[in-house]
Amino acid sequence: QCLPDYFSPWEELARNLPYLVKNPGVLHQRINKLPLLDHCNLSSEDEWKRAHLVLACISHAYVWCKGDAGVAKVLPKCLAVPWVAVANYLGIPPVITHCSFALYNWKYIDPSNNIDVAIMMTGSSSEEGFVKIPILMELEFGRNGLHVSSNMFFLTMSRCMLHLPDKDLFCFIDSKAEDSFLNRMRYYMPPKHRAFIEAVEQGPSIRNFALTRGDPQLLEEYNECVKKLKDFRSSHLQIVARYIVIPGNRGKSNNQLGMAMRGTGGS
Repeated sequence: QCLPDYFSPWEELARNLPYLVKNPGVLHQRINKLPLLDHCNLSSEDEWKRAHLVLACISHAYVWCKGDAGVAKVLPKCLAVPWVAVANYLGIPPVITHCSFALYNWKYIDPSNNIDVAIMMTGSSSEEGFVKIPILMELEFGRNGLHVSSNMFFLTMSRCMLHLPDKDLFCFIDSKAEDSFLNRMRYYMPPKHRAFIEAVEQGPSIRNFALTRGDPQLLEEYNECVKKLKDFRSSHLQIVARYIVIPGNRGKSNNQLGMAMRGTGGS
């Protein structure tokens, strides 16, 4: 569940993030003293994924821990070099994404399949609920939505998980403005997830099949699937409004909270 001993400086920082994000000066001091560790000492796929999670959490904490007025413009070499290398190896960007902060960020507590969050940035129950929900939905639909406080999420977690503020932080990410939002989101997915979407996209049209088959029951079931997808998307937008937009609007009059309305992956 943890990286080999060679990477213990990373692991120790990640383990103490809930304390360190409340003490920005200490956090920056600790990170600036980190040695430049050789990412080539990572071996298994799980170790590479763990390294991405650890470096993502530490880096986002470094950037945002001093609030909007003290956003870091450059990452120290001890973070930037290994994080970019790890991200390139995994085929995902060096930023907190769903795959790193959720899919790579859980562990079993006991044989009954109860799960726990591996790394937390605030240590709050709201953060725990936010991370666990998508994991439980993928393992088996979870019913933990009520355990997430919208105000707590916005005021604490969203600050650490915000997009990185300046594309020149690394000076290598190429973003094409003309791409559609959904196509851009593929950039933040693991390569196999992207490949699945592209395979479905290149395959035959399910809609055309349903319309031309001449089967009323098939058409009804297809329309029901589309409706379910629409309902899911609507629910998701409501959650975004509840946890991001509404708390953000409340904080516009407060300079400390007047951050850009952006999602965890830069959306």
